[in-house]
Amino acid sequence: MAATLAGVAAVLLACTARAEIPPFYSLGTRPESDVYAVGVLYFNAPLYAGAEARKTIVIPSATVIMADGFFADVISGVGFNFSTDARFEYGVRATAGVGREEPASLHGLGKIPRTVNVGGFANYNATDRWQLQSSARYGSGYDRDGLLIDVGTSYDVFKQGPASVTVDASASYADRHYMQSFYGVSAGQALASGYHSTALRPANNGPRQVSR
Repeated sequence: MAATLAGVAAVLLACTARAEIPPFYSLGTRPESDVYAVGVLYFNAPLYAGAEARKTIVIPSATVIMADGFFADVISGVGFNFSTDARFEYGVRATAGVGREEPASLHGLGKIPRTVNVGGFANYNATDRWQLQSSARYGSGYDRDGLLIDVGTSYDVFKQGPASVTVDASASYADRHYMQSFYGVSAGQALASGYHSTALRPANNGPRQVSR
């Protein structure tokens, strides 16, 4: 018989360093019985990476975690956790890519569309409080061909039942297609924006950000 987590729960997602949805699978190990939860998602983040202006989104959310490994969640995406070992979480999933609008400060650069990213995840639960995390996501950017690889760690400094206080650190690597879309400026974009194109350089793959 399915176990149900009902009732409206406020979920606070403070995203001060990233203009995107957190990258890691965070639903834990497979439950013994199916779990269903509803709540409210609060999302506050920069309009785009490096922007001072911020956006706030408040939307209803729902989470499904099945005993057979299937899951669906606004943050962790839709996918399958193959692991039956409580020390590990790994699988495949589809997640949301938030894209980027074209504010006045980015005139001429165009809108980066919202996308569905596909990829995988792998976490290792070193202890009941300490976790090592990783994820790969493909599909962001103007041509939906950008690749992101994230690695991180999190530690619960306080844990009591379902409540916890967690500290974490992560690093992100992006390929050339992602970097060009979000951080590069092509000659055509420079002409559209009115800025001089001779000073432009194409973006290369490499580290994108380190957060903690």
